[in-house]
Amino acid sequence: MDEFTQAPFYFSPADLLVGAAAPTTASRHDSSFMGTCGASTFSSMFAATSATAADGDDAPVPTTALQADPAAEGKAASTDMEARYRAWMNAQVASLAKGWCSVVAFNIGMGTLRAALMEGTRLHEELASWGTMVIGYAVGALCIQPKPYSSSLSSSSPSSKINLTNEVVLAGVSVARGCFCFLVGLGLLPLSPSVKLFLRWRMDAIIEVVMMSVMEQVRLRWMLPLRLFLLVGFGLWYARLGFSYPWVQSTLINASSLAVSAAMDVRYRRLFAQARLKGMQAGLGSAHQSQSPEAESRGHSKKMA
Repeated sequence: MDEFTQAPFYFSPADLLVGAAAPTTASRHDSSFMGTCGASTFSSMFAATSATAADGDDAPVPTTALQADPAAEGKAASTDMEARYRAWMNAQVASLAKGWCSVVAFNIGMGTLRAALMEGTRLHEELASWGTMVIGYAVGALCIQPKPYSSSLSSSSPSSKINLTNEVVLAGVSVARGCFCFLVGLGLLPLSPSVKLFLRWRMDAIIEVVMMSVMEQVRLRWMLPLRLFLLVGFGLWYARLGFSYPWVQSTLINASSLAVSAAMDVRYRRLFAQARLKGMQAGLGSAHQSQSPEAESRGHSKKMA
């Protein structure tokens, strides 16, 4: 009955003028009759419709209900589920990403200090040689805020917005690393001893594929253009360093990193689906347990009657 009484009622002009057209013997000059009869007809029809709807759910209701579009509802549900997954995934990797950015920024600082002490260079020059890379990781270490995920929160809640901000910061860290490669490759930043120490054992390739692809997890539609940007940056960087086949090495490293990021995204989606299924099963179990005592009491009262 509620859905009937809450539904809007729509009448066509022909329905409203049915009662007005009935008296054919009325004078044409009596203009007030039409308005009075039309108003009374509308009132009687609305009262009859409301009474009929209030009598029972089986009564017909002359309404034109707007049917929802299943495709639009499915798209909205898919968008909401994707937003919840992004918030959950960012909550999982936020602490790891914050720790990783802190470790990288600390290692860059220790490397520049070692180079300044051992090589006799100036500390600020060594630190400046890392350019945007040290700035990006320092910002990541300071700005990433780990927040727990709650399935009861909407995608517009403060915690969800913070998790989205963390993902934007991680994307900015990748952009800062790419800008560093561009600046070094174009000769705008010097090749300091600390940078050469980082590249001595080709730790750049191992860290890029194994560590950064796992720690700096962002959505794939962001990661693809970021990897293309890094591919060009690494190619310029390796060309200036004199590596053999610099563009082939850059392509292999970034393609491998993209594959690792995609594999991690699949893994996180599987874990999210499992966690959501367990939550639904737990909710159904608690609801069944809460309803069992009520059903038993009702059955006992029927037996007593």
